[in-house]
Amino acid sequence: FPESSVCSGRVYWSEDQKVLLLMDGYKQRNIISTFYFIMSGYLPNALSDTHTSTDGNCGESPSAAITEGLQSKITSINRKRKHEMPRANRKKTEFANIPHEAKLSLMPSIDTNAAICSESFEHEVVETEMIDTALIPRMDVLKKIINNFVCFGDKECAETNNASCNHFLPKHRRLTLRGIGGVGKTTLAAMTISFTDVRSKFDHILWLNLGKYFNENPHQNNLSYEMYLDCLQILCRQLDVIAEFKPKDFLQPGDSSVIASAKILQGMEQSKIEMSQIIDGLNILIVLDDVWSHEDVEMFNFGEHMSSIFSILLTTRTLDEEPLAGSKLINVDLLNQDEACFLFYSEAGLVATTDQDAEAVGRIIKKCGNLPLAVRIAGRFLKTCRIIQPEKSLYTISEELIRKSCSPGMQPVYILLERSFSFVTDITASLALKFLFSAFTVVFHRDYILRPWVALDAVTLLWKALLRSADFSNLRQSLIRYRFTKLEDIADIMCVMGLLDRKYEKNQNQSKYQTYFRIHHDLMWDYGKMFSSKVSLVDGKVLGYDKNGIQYAENALVNCDDVLSLNTKQWNTSIVKKAQSNDKLLEKANLEPYLINWLPLHMVKAGLFDEVSDLLASEEFFESQMKMNGIEKGICFILSFVRSYNKSWNIGTFVSESPMTFVISVISAYVSRLNLCMEGHTPAKREIGKGLILLGIEHQKLSKWVKSLDLFSEALSIFKSIYNDDDHPDIIHVLKLIDSCALRHVVLVPRGSPHQLCLKNTDAIKSGSDNATLSLELSSHPGYGIVRCEEDSRLVIPAKGVSYQYNLLGVGLKESTIEVTCNSHSVQSISCGRSLFTAMAALDEGIPLILMTDLQFENNGENDDTSKILKAGSFFTFDPSGIIYPTMAPNMCLGVCPNPALYLVAHGSPNGAIFKYSSDLLRSNKLCQTDNHEQSDTDKKHHCCEMHNGIKLELSSHPGMGIVSSLTTCAQIPLLDGIIACSLGLGPVENAVSGEMNENNHLLIFSNDSKSALTVGAEHNITIGKLVWTSDIVENWSHTFVINKDGTISPSQTQNLILGFQVPGKSFYK
Repeated sequence: FPESSVCSGRVYWSEDQKVLLLMDGYKQRNIISTFYFIMSGYLPNALSDTHTSTDGNCGESPSAAITEGLQSKITSINRKRKHEMPRANRKKTEFANIPHEAKLSLMPSIDTNAAICSESFEHEVVETEMIDTALIPRMDVLKKIINNFVCFGDKECAETNNASCNHFLPKHRRLTLRGIGGVGKTTLAAMTISFTDVRSKFDHILWLNLGKYFNENPHQNNLSYEMYLDCLQILCRQLDVIAEFKPKDFLQPGDSSVIASAKILQGMEQSKIEMSQIIDGLNILIVLDDVWSHEDVEMFNFGEHMSSIFSILLTTRTLDEEPLAGSKLINVDLLNQDEACFLFYSEAGLVATTDQDAEAVGRIIKKCGNLPLAVRIAGRFLKTCRIIQPEKSLYTISEELIRKSCSPGMQPVYILLERSFSFVTDITASLALKFLFSAFTVVFHRDYILRPWVALDAVTLLWKALLRSADFSNLRQSLIRYRFTKLEDIADIMCVMGLLDRKYEKNQNQSKYQTYFRIHHDLMWDYGKMFSSKVSLVDGKVLGYDKNGIQYAENALVNCDDVLSLNTKQWNTSIVKKAQSNDKLLEKANLEPYLINWLPLHMVKAGLFDEVSDLLASEEFFESQMKMNGIEKGICFILSFVRSYNKSWNIGTFVSESPMTFVISVISAYVSRLNLCMEGHTPAKREIGKGLILLGIEHQKLSKWVKSLDLFSEALSIFKSIYNDDDHPDIIHVLKLIDSCALRHVVLVPRGSPHQLCLKNTDAIKSGSDNATLSLELSSHPGYGIVRCEEDSRLVIPAKGVSYQYNLLGVGLKESTIEVTCNSHSVQSISCGRSLFTAMAALDEGIPLILMTDLQFENNGENDDTSKILKAGSFFTFDPSGIIYPTMAPNMCLGVCPNPALYLVAHGSPNGAIFKYSSDLLRSNKLCQTDNHEQSDTDKKHHCCEMHNGIKLELSSHPGMGIVSSLTTCAQIPLLDGIIACSLGLGPVENAVSGEMNENNHLLIFSNDSKSALTVGAEHNITIGKLVWTSDIVENWSHTFVINKDGTISPSQTQNLILGFQVPGKSFYK
């Protein structure tokens, strides 16, 4: 409230006192003491009777401003009670507000007090706040952008009011700014919405940076449901509106992958409609910055449901190569010569006073390739040189810079960055700075954050470790000669040069502000990596390599990737040894954050795998993580170390064999124990629940689906103990993850089937290149991909003298998607080297897909006939549309099994199948055994197997469900001399098959007008996760089962396992 009101301060709601309170200095006053007025929507005209201070003294009547604010609050509450979306208000002034995010893009990053030398830009000054003058010159591009939203420069429009000129433009507009990174797309968008001509046309201008959501996973290019709701909340905050987005139809336990994906899309569409209702009737311009996907843009096209003007301005690097109808595209090119000179003078703080200086600047601009980022760096470089060497003229500095230019084959920005270090005339000192900057780039880099902030203590630790080594002796002395006696000075000059950014921050566990640094731009990070791959120090000698990896000195062929790997390992080893040393000079430094947040990563990069395994499995280390970063963030850090370990550790089998599997299990057990100690501590329990979810997701990436289900179940229990609302986002999220554990197996289906799978990333397919790397993420099932199922199985066929190991494939969350290489018609997993096959080389509908090892033959003798049969199941063709089909059966393709498959689970698992008529099955078995002594073989067979159609296999564990045949036909297995097999799963009870037990304890199944026996395959390999199906009786296969007292069914050899699914039963949700 303004100071002219009753009082000034902050209004807030007191839940315990049920009153609105106003903080007035250190006093607290009740504005309205009766909650009834708020809930009923009734606001008295006079509030003086209820407006009293807490000390009993009467207060003054609230001003009109207070009354208006309370009335707005009442309207919001009433609207919420009616389940209506709130409406955004029209602008209160002539011009729409500039979003804060846009202002940040225009604020000067350095002092720009330079005089503007070019008169051509004097009349083009943008009317905005705190704008960086170095960004103004691209007026031609700005006019093109502005013309798409207002009638810019039209005389007739200028003589009319705003409403009358809207007929010049369609009601809904879309404009795309496309260009390479660093060309200034974001800046142009921010400048556009700062013009008063644009601001006067719209009630609200909104801004969203979509690119920030994909920093954690660079392969992710679509917004998730949670990300989308977060974007909508950001828009609501910019509109000053409080709104909740809760789709009416959301995920339910037991939803299939297809249904879940459809519901998520429906939920996003419903939220989109609700957002449209909030802004309908207003003229809106929304800026979508750093867009990666067309699908994301459409989710913000609120104009589809609006009657008023709605426009979109988006920036992207690759999007809209062929714009949609009704949209326009502007390619943001490099600067022209005048614009580049204007930008250079502004950054360098110069005024062109002589023709010689102007010529020098022109030559520098030419070497920069007119890229805005490179021009700005060049300007900063010149400014740095004039600070360090003020006696040198501009022309002299530019001559030295141009003479030291690198190979013309390098990209312009790399050339510019290489010259950024050349203000140090001594070659050795310049090289030292390059080494230190490149080491910073390579060492302080996380897989999910390209340019993280790094504390000064950690930076100096790295540079001390390098400069005090024998190899860096000459480099250290050269820096001393240039008066770089403190490592902080090196960091400072790199900030001046524009190589590093700096900030000051105080964390919750720190008493003082700490200094942090990071690489200024992605291109600078690329330069550091490039330098690290071409220069190395060996025995104190500097060895350089050209772009082909050829050493300058001896012309010896060396791979640049090997050079980078060598430097990475050496530099990380140096910092690890320094951190673990007893150097007294390090005692004053605060190294605890480094030891907790960076040391394990550097140990991984140094190849110290055993040491880092022991460290991460230590409960003491995890306790330190929690103390410094909290439970959830501490788990995030440890899991990032786990992922880096698995990425760096070269293994020939699946990553589940990594020691990190044990580390994750140890952390999971620790967090579960911690949960028992946190009763009544809601914030901590919520963090524990979120931490369990993170651990469960990591188990899924290791294909440990059963363990991940256990962790998700524990998280669900925690959230239900905290929240009373089953629709709370945390509960909905964990239920979705629980459903994701219910994998549907990948099987062969007919081409055109509604169950067929289609890959998302088809660029490698369309290129037709051999050995193309391909992620099996799916476009047919958004958010999902082809994943590896849990257990490793072994198939032995004594009759053929052959055996092999294999893993089934399923459809799971895209974070666990496998990557493959495609060569000719074969498909091979990158992580394990196993090849894609159809199970037992069958090519019929319903046959599962597997990843299989090479065949192993008895007595080392290869069976040509068996190899030939199996080879037919290993050839696949990738259709450009994204479909994968067996080359030998083009009428089939990869699809998803419509029902959760029947397989073995642990006895007592919530996923176990409990049969409703188990007693009748047991009775049929006893009847057969009784009649066995009184009837002939022919009569026994007739009585036990043909006297009726069997007992319906309905389930009490999964109400309304039963055992069903997954597909309409059975398959022939060539590898087993053509025996018939059929897969089973969970489905509606009306489609349930029938069965009965015979005297041999075979469970005979009546399905598809045929009769076959239940089996789990080879007798010696019965484990959790093994598929259960039906087939003819096969020698050495397990066909015998027992019916347990609790209504479950177990294989005779392993009664600790029972039939079940990857879908929990009703006992789980109770």
